[in-house]
Formats: sequence, C-alpha cells, structure tokens
Amino acid sequence: MIRDFMILKARYLPLKTLAFAGFSFVFSVLVGFAGSSLLSVIAPLSALSVTLGLFATDDTDAWHVFLCTCPISLKIVVLSRYIVVFGTIVAASAFGFILNLITFAAFREQEIIWYFAFTLAGLVGTCASALISMPFCYWSGASGSNIGQIVPFLFLGGLAAGVRAIDIRRVASFLFALSPLHYFIAIAVILVLGFIASAAASAFLYRQRLNEGRFSR
Repeated sequence: MIRDFMILKARYLPLKTLAFAGFSFVFSVLVGFAGSSLLSVIAPLSALSVTLGLFATDDTDAWHVFLCTCPISLKIVVLSRYIVVFGTIVAASAFGFILNLITFAAFREQEIIWYFAFTLAGLVGTCASALISMPFCYWSGASGSNIGQIVPFLFLGGLAAGVRAIDIRRVASFLFALSPLHYFIAIAVILVLGFIASAAASAFLYRQRLNEGRFSR
C-alpha cells in the first residue's frame, strides 16, 4: 500500500492534481450544474484509470519477482491494492461532490438531490467498473483492464435486450415505490458482496499467474 501511494504521489502530486482541481473549479463556476455534474462523474473514472496504471508499474519494475521471494500473504497484497484503488475513487467522488455543492450554492439551478445523484452515480458506476476490471488485471496484468472495461458494456447490452421481455411499467412502479433508504441499502449490499467476490477472484488469479510465471521481468 505504501509503495502504491509513493508511486501515485511521485506521478500526480502536487502539480497535476492541483492543475486538475483548478481547472475543475473554474469549469464548474463558468458552466454551472452541467459542468460540476459532469466532473463529478469524470473525477472518479479518472481516479480509476490512474490507479489501474499501477498494474503496468508492477510489470515494469519486476514487483512480481519480489513478491515471489517475500513472505507477505498475497491476500494482504491484493487487499492493499483494493484499498488504494477504492480510497482514491472515494476521494475523487468527494471532490466532485464539493464541486456540486459550490455550484448549488452559487446558482441553485436544480434541486440539491440532483447534485447528490450525479455524485452517487459516478461513485457507484466507477466502483462497479473497478470490481470487474481488477480481477482481469491480476489475471493478465495491465492489459487485462482492457478486457474488464468491455464487460460492463456487454452487461448493458444484455440488459437492453432483456428490456423487451419484461413489463417496464410494472418494474417502474415497483422502483418508484421504494424509498431512498432501500436504494442505499441495496447499493451498499451489492458493493460489499462485489468487493468480497472481486478481491477473492483477484487473489486466486494472481496466485495462478505467479505460479505459472506469467509476468514481465
């Protein structure tokens, strides 16, 4: 975990991060709700892209070779990487929410619930993408993330195709009958179960990869 933070710090702190934050603030002030809501989705996605770059660093600096001779449990190694990735995503989402609060206080173009909704959508969507992508990264390195990014689109395609086979009005009436608390509980349960399943799959695939020696030296 410390190694990951040091790499991210050397690459992106403080100049690149401050430059992005400054641009985001100016863009949000000039554009208003449209700008801040867009950035509240882009920020966590950018954080995911940045942290997935750590897998490329693992390949180039022979990190896998070191792990093969280190007594540290692979489960701890994988969990540490997950903490770094999701911690960075949450921090980026918090920044996006701050931008939304600033534009809400300055312009009040929409109800505050919409500012919160875009932040939550960006956070949940990015977390779901991370949960899908990371096992692929541990399976085949940085190139595996390209495979992982395709899966959500395949899922959405299948969902769109299945829409024709269900009664949309009945589903919509059921969803609208639920309270916000139900949504929060459902999202939290799905993310926790997804986190456990994804981390377990990553640890298993990473162990298989190390045992087979499928990494760059």
